[in-house]
Amino acid sequence: MRPLLRLLNSHVIYLIEPPGPRTTAALHLMSLSTTPGMPIGPRSRRRLLLFLALVALVLYFFRGGDSIDDAVPVVPPPERASTSLPGVIPSSDPSQSDPQVANPSIPNPIDTANTAIASPAAATPLTETTTSGEADATSNLSSADVVSYLGSALPKSLTGRPLSRVYELAEKAHLADLAARQAYDDAIDSKALLFISAATSQKDLIQRYWQTHKLHYNASVQHAAAERLREFITYPNVALNSESSSLLLPRKTPLCLISTYQGNNDAFPQYATVLADNIVNNAPYADLHVFIHNVTADSFPSGAQRDNVKFISLDHIDESYRYRGFPGFATDKLCKLFGRGTPRDKAYGWEGQDEVCASLETAMGQFERSNGDLMEELKGQWGNIFSDWISSDRCESWAWVDPGVAVGNLSRWMDNDLVRQSDILTAHEGDRWRLYLRNTFTVHNYRRNADAVNSLWKRCDTLASLENLLKAFRNPSNFLGLTEGCYSKGALTAPGIQTMLAPWQMPAWGEKAFVLLHEGRANYCLGEANAELCRGWVRGYMEERELAAANAKPGITHTASEVLSAPPQGQERTPLLETHCADWIPAEYNLCIPQLDRTADWRTSIYVQLVRTDPTTNVTEAVMQEYETPADGVGADGVGDRGVGEALIVKYLGWASKTLSKGEKVPPKLEKTYWYSAEKGSVQITQGKILLHNIRGWW
Repeated sequence: MRPLLRLLNSHVIYLIEPPGPRTTAALHLMSLSTTPGMPIGPRSRRRLLLFLALVALVLYFFRGGDSIDDAVPVVPPPERASTSLPGVIPSSDPSQSDPQVANPSIPNPIDTANTAIASPAAATPLTETTTSGEADATSNLSSADVVSYLGSALPKSLTGRPLSRVYELAEKAHLADLAARQAYDDAIDSKALLFISAATSQKDLIQRYWQTHKLHYNASVQHAAAERLREFITYPNVALNSESSSLLLPRKTPLCLISTYQGNNDAFPQYATVLADNIVNNAPYADLHVFIHNVTADSFPSGAQRDNVKFISLDHIDESYRYRGFPGFATDKLCKLFGRGTPRDKAYGWEGQDEVCASLETAMGQFERSNGDLMEELKGQWGNIFSDWISSDRCESWAWVDPGVAVGNLSRWMDNDLVRQSDILTAHEGDRWRLYLRNTFTVHNYRRNADAVNSLWKRCDTLASLENLLKAFRNPSNFLGLTEGCYSKGALTAPGIQTMLAPWQMPAWGEKAFVLLHEGRANYCLGEANAELCRGWVRGYMEERELAAANAKPGITHTASEVLSAPPQGQERTPLLETHCADWIPAEYNLCIPQLDRTADWRTSIYVQLVRTDPTTNVTEAVMQEYETPADGVGADGVGDRGVGEALIVKYLGWASKTLSKGEKVPPKLEKTYWYSAEKGSVQITQGKILLHNIRGWW
């Protein structure tokens, strides 16, 4: 033992400071006798064994002690990958080159965003699968999800409550990350809107718009820029000097119209030109967005785009909607509304991510393929589905409208106190005993209580949850009656909501019909087949109304705006009846009143109905109000079976389409004269034909 200790001591000293010339201790230790043919002696063998022992000892210390399979490697927490903002090359400071173009006191959102905290990266979606033995029964996450989110492995020995705690914290971190991303996006939107609203000229506005567009595109930014540009062009004094308007709040459009068209890989119908031209003449009171899917590319109405009329193909919103269509678009919006988030990859939809959303999109697609009108059934949810275009931030009210209709002068009929003080307006054809919201044209007014109006869909059980929607669309029927039934009754009976029902739609009955839209007025003729004779009737009617309005005595109300802003001449409460007055609507959703005959009084009075539910008693009542007939012709109930009238809404496709021998209906053919223009032309609709012409060439 002593020789071994002496050997160790001597070689430890060698390792510290070897004798002789400066060499490494290891080389000195390895200086063994290697003479050929001579065996290694005992001393050399001891040196070799000692060297191997020292190597093992060094390796042991370098590995950090005994190896434990269950130990977690010490790794730093994963760093958040910052989402860099899209690269923008800001133009030179406008305030340096043109002091009257920019307001230097307003910060540029690009500079602000570049110095802000980086946006959190998108969190890895957490699936709803659970691996046996990896988490308790209450967890909706798998260990693979947590490992992916944390960026490190979980120890095998971590079980029970500690493991559950890991899952709870991972879920909390995931939700907080999503909230942070949303807050960051909202902040960028607000900065962009501020930047847009502070423009001091058209040139400055255009420059600011493109800068914010590159920074963070959002429909609200586009709308704000369009509103601001309209102010510069139409209201230059309001744009900069008005004390009543804020630069941060763009002027809202009084009425935003939404329409949809589902094609069958065929041409977009030419008759929709009528609605587009009508809305062009209603600027700046109204604008229109028409959402289109599955029409041929060459028929898409790109040339019909106007400042206040936009045709939008679904695949322009997202490429996946080219094949997912309205079922995919609606499902994405509804699932987001109900807290299911958005698809990880819209190209694949909801498959493998959310079973309910995936099944709903499939069921909606099958309903559509069975000739069901999907978007018509979902009109009660349009306020959410199309919120980017019709929100209360940019519209005073919004309405759904059928693409196969013509509209008159909207402001003449609707810019009055009676309409503004009602939460909902729907136009009917004179069947006032049926209380329901018409699919053709219904307005939702944000002016009184936007939150209440936006929440009316919750009163329809079918629309109130994804599960109920899925159950409804799995029904083999191709008609559900959700809009005119379930949603309609829920809205009409909502406490505190006032609904106005007015006979402002042209009656569909009558032997023949003729419509002439000129200077924003929709006049119609019933009971006469000869178009030339009807044109003369309509001309005489228009001249009569113009003369009556011109000869009205000063101080006497005569226009619709004045008449419907004054107190009614009389009113009559009508009881609600438990009858089935609308047989196409499920019986449980019917609301009816007695049929009151007022045809003898239509030339001297107009009638509208107001339906209200008392918030205290929860009792719904219908009140018929009487007003004098305006001298400008607005609001007259009808013309009976023969005569001339004026309407706000004309649903013409039913009587104007031709019926072929096999029973197939063909839409009216569109013809346009050389001199026609949307701004100054006239639209004439007869059976089988829509003629766009200049009225001077025909009268």
